[in-house]
Amino acid sequence: MRKIKAKINKLLDQQEAKGIEKYGHTLEDCPDKYDWNMMAMEELVDALQYQMKENLRLKKQLGFNEYQDLASRTANEELNGPQAMCNYSMGAAGEAGEALDMIKKIVFHDHELNRHELAKELGDQLWYISQLARLINFSLEDIATMNVNKLKARYPEGFSSERSVNRES
Repeated sequence: MRKIKAKINKLLDQQEAKGIEKYGHTLEDCPDKYDWNMMAMEELVDALQYQMKENLRLKKQLGFNEYQDLASRTANEELNGPQAMCNYSMGAAGEAGEALDMIKKIVFHDHELNRHELAKELGDQLWYISQLARLINFSLEDIATMNVNKLKARYPEGFSSERSVNRES
């Protein structure tokens, strides 16, 4: 609780400093005109409300298609056709190699698993895959649905070694 109060007081001091810089006077100069503490508290409440909304937005599960759209903002639009296909394919393979190298170090070099670093590498792979899918005019949702349907047909009762060895497709 003390840390929270200290943080609030620091924010209030910062807000007062901003007000002095902006308006050229302190609280004591014009106590009747401005209630700086109230203004700072209102700003703080607004910031907390914004942060709560942002947290809720981030907690909402990001769908494949929304991810693909957001990821596309950082794609190099100068690349197209075979050049883009090579870039995205090689990028996905390179990122898979980075993930594999991390796993190799865990298995053979006694490194600890860093889940967050591995997740970042998987995210990089997903980015490249999303852009490759976009390049061939498929959404990630389309790709995921096609894959699940293929796996259902291949393993209708769930995975089995026998069906894997003797599969037709």
